[in-house]
Amino acid sequence: MITKYQLDLMKHAIGAESKDPGYRNYFAATPDSEDDREWASLVGKGYARIRRQPDDRIWPDRLYCVTPEGLKRVVADKLIDKMFGRSK
Repeated sequence: MITKYQLDLMKHAIGAESKDPGYRNYFAATPDSEDDREWASLVGKGYARIRRQPDDRIWPDRLYCVTPEGLKRVVADKLIDKMFGRSK
């Protein structure tokens, strides 16, 4: 199961709501934050992967990106919204 919040995180990571969807694929999460825990759950489900671990000297956040399986899930969700008018 995937939550609406997790779908929203993946949509944000790929710029799904922008004029140019897919122009990026990353999300920076502060270690041990709520977002970090949600992304860790997505990693466990195969919908995301860790792109970069935090490095206090250079980059304090953990970078996540959406996997092809996660992208399929986001696209399917957007199609369901469009076809059935599900409210956001």
